[in-house]
Amino acid sequence: MPIALASSNIEGQDLELTVDTAYEQNYDTIELQINDSIIDKDYRDRLIFSINTQNITNVVLHLPSVNKITEELIIAVLELINGIKEEHTYVDGVVLNTRLDRLKKDIKLVGLVHYIDGEMPINFPALTTSVGDRTKPFLSVDIPRFENMIVGVENDKNKIFDLKTVLATLNFARLHSIPFVFNMESIMYPLKLSNEKTPSFINDNIKRQILRSIRIIIGKMDPKVDIIHTSGKSEFDLVEEFGCPLGAEEDISKDLIGDLKNFIKSGGILVIENNTLADAMIGRRNLEA
Repeated sequence: MPIALASSNIEGQDLELTVDTAYEQNYDTIELQINDSIIDKDYRDRLIFSINTQNITNVVLHLPSVNKITEELIIAVLELINGIKEEHTYVDGVVLNTRLDRLKKDIKLVGLVHYIDGEMPINFPALTTSVGDRTKPFLSVDIPRFENMIVGVENDKNKIFDLKTVLATLNFARLHSIPFVFNMESIMYPLKLSNEKTPSFINDNIKRQILRSIRIIIGKMDPKVDIIHTSGKSEFDLVEEFGCPLGAEEDISKDLIGDLKNFIKSGGILVIENNTLADAMIGRRNLEA
C-alpha cells in the first residue's frame, strides 16, 4: 500500500536516514523534504544509491516554497531525479557494468510545492536580477519543471479551517493538469468564529462541518495522481497541534479512516506526517488493518 514514510518522521529530517528507515520498516513509499544537503554530490550520490538498491517504488520530493528555490538547488534536484530514473544493474546491492541480470526499477517520482493563494513576493533567488519588493499572483510558470518528474501543488494556509484556499489549490491543479496535494491536517481547526485566537467553544456541529468538508475534498481527488498529507491529532486547536497516531481512539479524524483507506486502495499516496516515527508506524498499522 502506498503509505509514505516522511522525512518529517525522522529526527532532524535526515534524508539518508529516512531511506534507511524505510528499508528497515518495509516501506515502499517515501517523502523527502528537500533541503540544501542534496547540493553536496557525495551526499546526493549516497541517497540515489540507497533509493535504487532498496524496495522503493514511490518517491515524493517536497520542494521548498517557489520563492526560496535557488538555481543551485534546482540543479541538484535535477541530478537526483536523473540518478533515480537511470536504469541500473544490481547484484547484492552492488552496481555492475554489465547487462547480465539487469533489474530495471520503475520508480514513480512526484514533486510538490506550496500553492500561494493570493499575492506572493517577487523574490526568487534563482533569478539573476533583483525585482524589488513587488508582489504577483502565483502562476503555473512559477512551478519548477523537471524531465521525469511532474510537480504538483499543496494547499498552504495552516492553522485555520480555510476551505477556500483548499478549493483554489485543487482548481489550480486541475486547470494545469498537475497533482493536487491535500494537506488535510492543516485545516483540522475550528471555524474562525471571532477575532480570538481560540474560540471559547467548539461544538459538535463545527466538528462535523470540518470532517464533512474534508470528506468532500477527498471525494474530489484522483488517487492516480493526487496525494494526501495528514497525521493524527487529539484536539481541534488553533494555537498548537496535539499529535497522536492516525486512527487512534483519541484521533479527531478517526471517522475518516475508511475514506483514507479507500484512497490508498485506489492507488493514492498518503503521507503520514507525525513528527515521531512511533506515531507514524501506529498510524500505518491502523490504515493497513
